[in-house]
Amino acid sequence: MKKYLLILAMTMSMVFVVTACKGKDDNDNIKETLGVKETKTSESSVVDSTESLEDIKEREKYHDICSKFLYLKKDMKKEEVDSILGEKGKETLKSKRSTIYEYYGKVQVTFRDDKLCGKNQSDLITSFVNASNHLSLKMFEQVKEGMSVDEVKDILGDGVLTSEDYLNNFTTSAYVYYGEDNTNIRISFNDGVVAIKTQLGLE
Repeated sequence: MKKYLLILAMTMSMVFVVTACKGKDDNDNIKETLGVKETKTSESSVVDSTESLEDIKEREKYHDICSKFLYLKKDMKKEEVDSILGEKGKETLKSKRSTIYEYYGKVQVTFRDDKLCGKNQSDLITSFVNASNHLSLKMFEQVKEGMSVDEVKDILGDGVLTSEDYLNNFTTSAYVYYGEDNTNIRISFNDGVVAIKTQLGLE
């Protein structure tokens, strides 16, 4: 009987330890998802959140807007653009044939003869971009004039589209490729091939 009770007690202890460890893993996953770091002190563990809930919501909002920005296409009507972006744009500039509207204070869309002919987004990408990619001067030098967007992606990874303009049958677009420590590479494409490239902070 004593032997049975001893085995039962050991079994219960193992179940408690496994359950406790699993709970710790789940908590760690939640903290990692929310951007929460745990730092040790001499007396206790202190949870230090690197982002407030408001910051997280703001980042998710801009991520959503930036995704919708990609759906804006040449010759779209303003009503279509308003529907995609989820608000009516504010007119900021008007000429005889062209009008520029602003959305969320960060996206500008140009219409010529009531058809979309250009789009630009400023300061929207920095709200959510994952700047953990490692970029180097060697990678920058591998990018050559005339390369396609996909060829550049094979070298630098995913870039963020910041602007696109449609002039007659000619298309110009600009991408930013973000790296660690505020480094970045900016590339302009003419009709889908590299025309101009610049870099910041690479060694």
